[in-house]
Amino acid sequence: MNEIPYASSMFFYYSALSDRVEKLRREELSAVDSPDSARQHVAKVQARLKSVFGAFPARPPLQPVVTGCVEKNGVLVDKVYFQSRPGHFVTGLFFRAVGSGSGLPGVLGVCGHAEIGKGQDKYQQFSFGLARKGFAVFLVDPVGQGEMLQFRSSNPGYPDFVKGATQEHNQLGKQLLLNDELLCNYYVHDAKCAIDYLLSRPEVRPGKVAVTGNSGGGQMSYYLFGLEERIEIAAPSCHMNKLAWIFKDEIATDAESSPPGLRACLGDRPDFLIAGAPKPCLLIGQKRDFVDLRGLRESYAEAQQIYRALGQEENLQLYLGPGEHGYHLDGREAMYGFFTKYYFGKSDPVEPPLELLSAEEYTVTPTGLTIDLPGAKSISAMLCEKMPPAPGANAGPAFAALLRAKLQLQTLQPPVPEYRSLRPVWRGERKILGMYAIVSEPGSTAVPVLHCVTPSSEPLLPEGSSARLYLAHLDAEQ
Repeated sequence: MNEIPYASSMFFYYSALSDRVEKLRREELSAVDSPDSARQHVAKVQARLKSVFGAFPARPPLQPVVTGCVEKNGVLVDKVYFQSRPGHFVTGLFFRAVGSGSGLPGVLGVCGHAEIGKGQDKYQQFSFGLARKGFAVFLVDPVGQGEMLQFRSSNPGYPDFVKGATQEHNQLGKQLLLNDELLCNYYVHDAKCAIDYLLSRPEVRPGKVAVTGNSGGGQMSYYLFGLEERIEIAAPSCHMNKLAWIFKDEIATDAESSPPGLRACLGDRPDFLIAGAPKPCLLIGQKRDFVDLRGLRESYAEAQQIYRALGQEENLQLYLGPGEHGYHLDGREAMYGFFTKYYFGKSDPVEPPLELLSAEEYTVTPTGLTIDLPGAKSISAMLCEKMPPAPGANAGPAFAALLRAKLQLQTLQPPVPEYRSLRPVWRGERKILGMYAIVSEPGSTAVPVLHCVTPSSEPLLPEGSSARLYLAHLDAEQ
């Protein structure tokens, strides 16, 4: 058995799996050496991503409502909400310059993990900045932020058991998994409906749109770049990384950032760039970001290999600023230059001085929460309606059979696994806690530690006709 600290054994186990996947990915990419092989690889990656995200629900009539309009910085801002699922409302701000008319290129603005969502300073700034340059921008709240909080609190903001956007996302992600649903599917579906609304506006030219965002909004930007045909150009900021580096750096990710099955099918984050190739894309990063620059550069290199094989290497660009994590002025101006060059033929990167909207001005709904709108339901409430009834008293044997099938158990009396008797721990007078490290599968480095209350300090597993196993919800070493 490998000498790995027991408390870290699960990390090393999955890290080894990730390394094996990374090796297979590199072998696949090394075989791309022509336009035909590049197109075949793009199609393969597109199919993988679609299988991971699963089918999206039908997009319903949006039934949009404009609750007000604000004029600021020579820009008109409509306050809008629409329905992306029955009872599920999405809030957003629609920006366009005063007197701009019709035929404007549309841009979907997607937010990072700011608790106030679309009200965050830098997200307002890029929306105003783009509107001043001749674009129409729709900046939307994500689930769990801004006006789309899903867990009600007696106080403004998040309830006591949810500490900010990340925990709200993860609470929702766990609940959705119980019903075999994915939070990332909700995010992308809401964004697809937001594109529907953007293209329905008379000010916006029909067809396709751009997307940009930072951090979690950067991720949503490259998700849409690879998954949505109506996105024709993107500028994701401060999120692109390789999953291999995320494992090695032990970086935590939210539920919407970790689609189950992505790694197992040889997928990785740069695959969203590959799936969108050869459409134009500007990757924006910062040199002092917590996002690993090695992962950003490797992602760019992987995707650039496909763009180069397709003969459109210039369509994928990388900008690295000197700052920390965030959609800073230099990153926004790189995006302005990229978008204006594509749409208007001439780069116009400079951001003018801008005044921000107040909380009252950027709030769309009467109470500041979509779950207070007539007919609204939280995602948790919708899940409760979908869940099957609780199993009856006689469901035990059927559930046991299901577990045996899922876990591929051949027998209910497997042989005693390899184990190590670790040093016992004394817990009060005449009470000893024996500890045993168990090898769960041959050659595995994932070593669960079994704690047994025992009357003896001898390193022996207790024998008996039955035992009760308690599985803690946290690592016992924590």
